[in-house]
Amino acid sequence: MRLSLSLGLLASCTCITGLVGCSAGGPPMQLLQGANGEAVAQTGRSRNSVDPSYRVSAPLVFVANTSNEVQIYPANNLKKNPKPMATITDAVGCPSGLAMDRQGTLYVANDCAGDYSSYSITEYPKGQTAHSLSITDGIRYPAGLAVDNSLTLYVSNVWDKGNISEYPAGATSPSRVISGQGITAPWGLTLDTKQNLYVADYVTDQIFKIPKGTSNANPLNLQGLKRPIGVAFDSLGNLWVADLKGFVNVYPPGKTSPSETISDGYTEPFAISEDSTGSVLVANWEHPDVVYEYAPNQFSPEAALMKDIKTSTGVLIKKP
Repeated sequence: MRLSLSLGLLASCTCITGLVGCSAGGPPMQLLQGANGEAVAQTGRSRNSVDPSYRVSAPLVFVANTSNEVQIYPANNLKKNPKPMATITDAVGCPSGLAMDRQGTLYVANDCAGDYSSYSITEYPKGQTAHSLSITDGIRYPAGLAVDNSLTLYVSNVWDKGNISEYPAGATSPSRVISGQGITAPWGLTLDTKQNLYVADYVTDQIFKIPKGTSNANPLNLQGLKRPIGVAFDSLGNLWVADLKGFVNVYPPGKTSPSETISDGYTEPFAISEDSTGSVLVANWEHPDVVYEYAPNQFSPEAALMKDIKTSTGVLIKKP
């Protein structure tokens, strides 16, 4: 059964992106202009196909949209609300979680890669918009993604009480599946500087911490949460939590009460990401379709990205 996000009933959803009419496939891959208006270079894969690429010399913003695409923006001028410099549509279907490893490989979680019974994690080599690999084993309604320094991929699966699947570098089958212990509907994932994994569970209204190398899910018992769905750390170690009930809470290190609650401009904040400089991005699910950028230690947005944002379900800011 699929219920509307606007009703706040994610506990009964089996596929969040199925609510908005995800269609199979998508338009052909596009090559768009670069950040300064220049054409983005293309590289040939074979005599019969051309693979568009995007520039990777500076930090980029990736936004997953329910229109079956991932838009790519230059991160250094979000205040100008730029157009996307490239678009990924190859093998993208109802995308949600996004992650990138230290080698620049982009990972996309797909909830309907072709139809509503197909789920996958697709991988895109650094700077490329054509996928090189799809992971399907152990994937059931994937939502959040995270990759640690050893290139281990973590996937939150929402299907049937939910679990976290763990894939070592290069593996296409999970080496470990973390479930139970109160985990019911895991969505957003993030890692701290010690590579401990954090999980937002929107049914139990909990953030769980899974220490590196273990299967132990420890609830943080954070106060003030109603439907947590996105998590990220800033450069000061504050934990940001996007809550579908219309706000973002900021928790100082070791604290269970928020120091800040941000609600202006939000109806359903959904996905959240941070970069090495400390900037934090928060994507609102819809109405308005916007991604806000927060400067380090600031709680009012300094930029609002809106061009070609179409009901965003994932956001990532990263230097490939």
